[in-house]
Amino acid sequence: FFYNKLYHRQPKISEKEKQSFTVELFDYFPEALKEIDTLYDTNSIEHVRSEIYFKWRFDRHPVFKYKYLLARQGEELKGYALISTNQSNNGLITGRIVDYLVKDNDLDCFRILMAQALEELEKSSCDIIFVWEMQNQKFHQEFLKRFGFKSSLDFPYRRFMEESYFVARKLNQNLTHKVDIYNPANWNLTMLYPDTT
Repeated sequence: FFYNKLYHRQPKISEKEKQSFTVELFDYFPEALKEIDTLYDTNSIEHVRSEIYFKWRFDRHPVFKYKYLLARQGEELKGYALISTNQSNNGLITGRIVDYLVKDNDLDCFRILMAQALEELEKSSCDIIFVWEMQNQKFHQEFLKRFGFKSSLDFPYRRFMEESYFVARKLNQNLTHKVDIYNPANWNLTMLYPDTT
């Protein structure tokens, strides 16, 4: 999905949603994110996220700058997002919601977290913002309807996008946790791992 100033839509966040969660912004890996395992959807195939990986891949990145957003309900970690900005040689400022996890796919937490991520990216004067959402249909609809994102797979944008493929192969036929790896709905893929973010 992408979002730009032309499609800007300030999301409507209810007072109840605002009061239910606290969102904090960090420039470097926050200690509280060590609890990230509590956010995983155990029915999905997820990227492994660890403190060592985050510090190596994002905190020490030589080109891009990243910010972490943590959503809490009371003291409990309920969600996290990682955002970045980059200015190209032609002056275009691109923002990315690189990764996010929301415990139990809580829609209220997702709304608050994404609204805050967009607000932070807009403060950086982003011309266009990208995010991937491949698995959760509720989140997919929220990006389109509430936040004003446009699918890059729809006309007329599809003309500018190349087809991309994801290939998976099961190596261990005796896995105890049966997940159909050939069903795209079972994969929670984000921009966490590509070198271009």
